[in-house]
Amino acid sequence: MKGSKRTNAILKNAVWGLCALLFLFILWLIGYFSVGKDTVVASPWETVGRAFSLLGDGTFWQAFLETLLRAVIAFCLSALLAFAFALLSYLFPPFFRIFTGVCAFLRALPTMAVLLILLVSFTRAEVPVAVCVLTLFPLLYTAYYNALSGVDKDLLEMSKTFGVPKKKIVFGLYLPSMKNSLILESATGFSFAVKLIVSAEILANVAGSLGGQMQEAAYYAQRPTLFALTLIVCLFSMLVEWAVGLLIKEGV
Repeated sequence: MKGSKRTNAILKNAVWGLCALLFLFILWLIGYFSVGKDTVVASPWETVGRAFSLLGDGTFWQAFLETLLRAVIAFCLSALLAFAFALLSYLFPPFFRIFTGVCAFLRALPTMAVLLILLVSFTRAEVPVAVCVLTLFPLLYTAYYNALSGVDKDLLEMSKTFGVPKKKIVFGLYLPSMKNSLILESATGFSFAVKLIVSAEILANVAGSLGGQMQEAAYYAQRPTLFALTLIVCLFSMLVEWAVGLLIKEGV
C-alpha cells in the first residue's frame, strides 16, 4: 500500500511537471508564430532537434561536465561558508548584527562590476566560480540562518531543562527540524549556481564550457544551437529541483 502511494505521488508530480513544460512550449509556439522570424525566435522543432544532436556530441558533454564541476565547487564553497557564518550568527547575536550589514553589501554588488574586477586577478576559468560564490553566499546564509532560527524554542528550553546532551540536541532536534528546509534551499541554491556559472562563463568568454558554447553560437548567429543549449540548462536545473522536492515529500 505504501509503495503504491509513493508510485502514485511520483506519477502525479511527473504529470504536473509535464503539464508545466507543455504550457511553456505552447507559449514558445505562440511567440514563434507571432514574430514569424527565425532570426528573432528560433523554431521549436529545430531547437529540439538540435538539442538531441548536442546530447550525442562528446564536445557538448565535456563542456557540460566542466560547467557542472564549477557549479558544484562554487555551491559547496558557498554552502559551507554560509552554514558556518549562519551558525555563528545564531549562537552570537552581536555577530549577527554585524554580519547582516556585510551580507547586505554583498547582495548590492553589481555582478558585472565584480566580474570585471575579478578578471584582473583570476584566470577566465576561475572567474565564474568566484562570481558565483560572492552572489550565492549571502542568499544561502540568510536561508540557513532562518532555518536555524525556525527551530522550536520551547523544545530547546525543555531539552536544556532536562539536561539533554548537546549531541542529542544537535542530531535529535536541530537537524531533523532543519532537514527539509536545508535540502530545499540547497537545491534551489544549486540551480541558481548553475545559472550564475553559465552567465559568468558567457561574460568571461570561458572556452570549453557551456557558456563558451552559447557565446560562440550567438557570435555566429546559430539561434537553434543557442536556444537548445539554454533549453538543456533549464531542464537540468528544473530536474534537480523536482527530484529534491520529491525526496522531501517522500520523507527522505
